[in-house]
Amino acid sequence: MFRMGLVLICGVVLGVGLVVAGGDDAPGVDAAVDAAQVCNCPAAEAPLSGRIVTQSATGQLEAMRSGRAAAVCGLGGTVLGGGCDIDGGGDPALALSRSYLEPSAAGWSCEWNNPTGNTRVGRATVICLMPAK
Repeated sequence: MFRMGLVLICGVVLGVGLVVAGGDDAPGVDAAVDAAQVCNCPAAEAPLSGRIVTQSATGQLEAMRSGRAAAVCGLGGTVLGGGCDIDGGGDPALALSRSYLEPSAAGWSCEWNNPTGNTRVGRATVICLMPAK
């Protein structure tokens, strides 16, 4: 009985000692090292609110010819995507021949073939991420 009590008391004392020595509040070498280090992290990215914008541009699609429209982001903008449409709805005879990113101009271009006798208007749209102000 005496032995069991002694083992229990030693276990409690040892456990309390380990908890106190290993506690997060105890100052130690790790705390001194952390305080001496300087963060060299990259700057935080600015919020996206108001920085994602859509730009559009139109081009004439003359009768019996090809036509083009190109929309650009603007200074410092990064293209996220783009698309093409025709004012007044689709016409099955009009064919979109190319829809592509313009890396040199940070924009989006669209090209159509218009085999009809009617002039139409094509629209290129680009979605841009503008730099933080």
